Amino acid sequence: MTTTDDVSKGLVEWLCAQLKKPSHPSRAIPTAINCLATLLKEPMVRSLFVQAHGVKLLIPLISPASTQQSMQDLLEALNQREDGLKDNIKKMSSFDKYKQEVLLGHLDWSPMHKDPIFWLKNITKFEENDFQILRVHITILDTSRDPRALVVACFDLSQFIQYHPAGRVICDRSEG
Repeated sequence: MTTTDDVSKGLVEWLCAQLKKPSHPSRAIPTAINCLATLLKEPMVRSLFVQAHGVKLLIPLISPASTQQSMQDLLEALNQREDGLKDNIKKMSSFDKYKQEVLLGHLDWSPMHKDPIFWLKNITKFEENDFQILRVHITILDTSRDPRALVVACFDLSQFIQYHPAGRVICDRSEG
């Protein structure tokens, strides 16, 4: 049985072969480049393309031989930039986004509120700063007139009670 990965690998290899030794003098390379422009949007295909040394095949087609070195500095810079962006995305966790939303008092049905994995993964972070996030929820319940914020705050408190081992006790203590 042929998998999607096998098909992708075969297609990438065939496109690289067309870049090396075109089967048609005027159509093969433009066709291969158009296909690659679409396929390389997928991370798995990009990885297969790099493994097949496809980048080296493209360089002579898009730049004169004298600028191949600068094209290599550019590719490296783009790769470093991509790695940096991935790191920043990881640092800005879903809990950071959630905390920012709560502290600003703009509670809305963002995906985190209803995601059980979010609550399981982050429930102990609610203990930070003497349960600051919980106290803000209670303040929102006491002061807000926004029906959506009130419903979301109630729901979040119910999630805290459900997922935190001492959730009910902590909420009872926070209210008093």
